[in-house]
Amino acid sequence: MILDIYDTVYVWVGSDANAIEKKEALRTVKEYVATDPTNRSVDDTQLLQVKQGFEPPGFTACFHGWDPEKWSGGKSYEELKREMNDENAGITLVDTELEKYSKKYPYSELSARHPPEGVDACCKEKYLSDEEFQKVFGMSPAAFEKQPKWKKDTQKKAKKLF
Repeated sequence: MILDIYDTVYVWVGSDANAIEKKEALRTVKEYVATDPTNRSVDDTQLLQVKQGFEPPGFTACFHGWDPEKWSGGKSYEELKREMNDENAGITLVDTELEKYSKKYPYSELSARHPPEGVDACCKEKYLSDEEFQKVFGMSPAAFEKQPKWKKDTQKKAKKLF
């Protein structure tokens, strides 16, 4: 969900959203502001991700029927912040969140049972640096992509990246 209050645009992400949904929500909010017919831009508009259960007062004030106890277990926003030891608990910049989806990771982290946050488990190989990709697969990413799907899947399984 996108909430636009002109100088700040929130993108609310539910706790059950998967990595692809989160990534696309973040991209969508940037595109939304970039294509806005007014004179604002992504550079002069604050784009914030708000996680379910950590909605700040500036967000919830826009909804008259907001039930603050629905996701927070009865705790106030201030209590949740204290619990997290973070002044901005549950709120992050959209660009910071988008970086998670383009970051490169070492093979050891990608081949672990649970990949890092933001990694699409269906294509872990895309998060390897070109150099490490060459070491792991013995070919460049471009050469790998030219292969048939069944062959790529077999290689990914052998390298624990499937």
